[in-house]
Amino acid sequence: MLTPEASENMATTVQGFGTSFVGQRDFWPDGSYITTEWVVLLFLPLIPLRSLRVTETTSEGGTPFYSKQGYLVRRELPIHLRQVLCVYGFLVFYVGLCALAAMASPLLPGHAAEIILVAVVIGTPWLVPWYARARAKTRSALGTHK
Repeated sequence: MLTPEASENMATTVQGFGTSFVGQRDFWPDGSYITTEWVVLLFLPLIPLRSLRVTETTSEGGTPFYSKQGYLVRRELPIHLRQVLCVYGFLVFYVGLCALAAMASPLLPGHAAEIILVAVVIGTPWLVPWYARARAKTRSALGTHK
């Protein structure tokens, strides 16, 4: 069933508080994937609310300060446990990596510590999901995705 989700039922975040879609998993050849809506606090996902199979439709903005993604909801699903565990796992990994970089900073000479810490804090939230998404899409296209 293809239904454009009404905007009042979609995730909304104001200054880091509200609900947001986090994660992309189980890609199908038609471009749809499963995402989960979360309660977020300071942009950190805390409580999963629902999972949906969606197709991206329109995108507005695209700046670090404003972006809006449209979705075509193909199906509402029970909360996708594997995706929820991966999101929580990523959060633990990210916090641990930041703590490790902060602890290593006194051991590095000059401004190297600050550069590494900034690279970890800024780069990890984009690089790890980008890699995972690219890998999942490749596996889906090859028909080896479980």
